[in-house]
Order: sequence, then C-alpha cells, then structure tokens
Amino acid sequence: MGIVQTPAGPAGPNTFSMTHAIFEKDGITLHYRHGGSGLPLLLLHGFGEDSRIFDHCLPTLQQVATCIVPDLPGSGRSPCPWVAGHAQRLENMSQLLWQLLDELGIEKAVVLGHSMGGYIALCMHQQASGRMLGWGLLHSTAFADSEEKKATRRKAIQFIQQHGAQAFLQTAIPGLFAPAFAEANAAVVQQLMADGAGFSPAALIDYYEAMIARPDRTAELQRSQVPVLFVLGELDKAAPYADLLQQVAMPDHAHITVLRHVAHMGMLEQPAAFEAALVQFLQSLV
Repeated sequence: MGIVQTPAGPAGPNTFSMTHAIFEKDGITLHYRHGGSGLPLLLLHGFGEDSRIFDHCLPTLQQVATCIVPDLPGSGRSPCPWVAGHAQRLENMSQLLWQLLDELGIEKAVVLGHSMGGYIALCMHQQASGRMLGWGLLHSTAFADSEEKKATRRKAIQFIQQHGAQAFLQTAIPGLFAPAFAEANAAVVQQLMADGAGFSPAALIDYYEAMIARPDRTAELQRSQVPVLFVLGELDKAAPYADLLQQVAMPDHAHITVLRHVAHMGMLEQPAAFEAALVQFLQSLV
C-alpha cells in the first residue's frame, strides 16, 4: 500500500494545475489527481467516463475545495484488476476510496458522485456516514434497478460480449445527452466517445453487474445527518427526473438544482450551472 506522486498537467482542455498520484492497495492500482484548497472534495465519475469528465469544473472548484479526483478501477489510467465475472462490487470500490482518504490523512470529506459514482457515494455513506461533511448525487439515484432496467443492462452486457467495448460506447453515449444538445454539439459527444477508447469489455461488464446487484439505498438519504446535494436533469433518462423528485425530500437538509433542457451530462450540457450548483453547495458547508 502506498502513494506515489508525480507532477502532471491537465488531462482535459482547460488549463489548471493538479498533481497526479497513484494509490496501491491489495493489488489494485488507483490513479487520481488532487489539488486546490479548502474542504476535501472527492469527485466520482460515472460509467463509461473517467476523471476528465469534471475538467471543466476543476479550475473553479479548486478555489473552494481540495479536490481528489480518481479514475475508478477499470477507468481512465486505473487498470482493470479483474476479469469479467470475477469482479469487485460497488462496496469494494467504496472501501478502496475510504482507504485512499485514510492514506491522505483525510478524516472527513465531501463526496459527490455522477451516475455510477453516485451509487458509490451512497455506499460510502452506508459504510462511514460520520466521515462525510456533505455528499451528493449528480444525475444519480438511490433506487435499485427496476426489473426493466436490469433487463436493459443485461442486453448491454450481451452487446459488449458480442461487439466489444468501443462499439457499445459508440451506441450508448449519444443517448446520454439531450437530443438538441447532441445535434448542436456533435464534437462534445464525439470527444466523450474518444475518451472512452481505453475501456475493456471486462470493466464495462463488471460495472453493469455491480449496478444490477446494488440494493435500494434510499435509507441513506433518510438517515443523512449532513446536507445532500441533488443535481437533476429535466430530460435525464438514465436517472429519471420523476424518480429523483421522489428522493429530494428524503434528507432533512437537501440542496436541489434542476437543469432544464438537460439530460444525463449536466457538466457538459450546462457546465456553468452545474459548476455553480457544486460551488454553492461547498460554500454552504463552510
């Protein structure tokens, strides 16, 4: 176990300074970036993404928080430590992230997760709610998959097995955006697909299996003793707006941002509004 730090420039289009580091634990290698000042903020990306999904926000977020932005195992620069069918689960990734924070000497942090990253944030709250200063679901849900959703994910697994990871992402990623945005911003959609070129079938299949297996965790919203941030996309099909409306009243203290005309990718579809929601939430915790 340990951390190796190396200087690194930005991984995305914006100019900002972060340090690239590597955390190793029990045979898993986790690459992450960190930088900034203020409250510790752990940012967790979603399925088919890596830490670069937050690059548009990081220059501003680093002014109000110490950002820790990992590539989850199997994503970005973090290698996939398993083969399909013999994978870690969301709970294991959650424990790994707590161990990372332990290694960094961080007792309490803010944890915000996009999509699948939100599922991991829910796990982290379940495992150690007393270590959270605040947390949030960014286009994510505490509901378990419906039987219909599980069937859809299983069909996706079959597609990946037959056609590969890249063919799947080429078909899946455009549907994460609002149709009008995707039509007017084809380069943004294409860049996200290009960023996913390194995914292995094993990693994507395992993520799907982990998401299918996850339980309902609305109890974590109900028992939260710290503020919870919700960022909702009005046109989101992956984390439906109607589902999230049922959840925003569950915590005693919730911050809610609804992004109009936005689907699942608010940080790219309306970056200024998305960024403002995160900054306001962080400032409210000070």
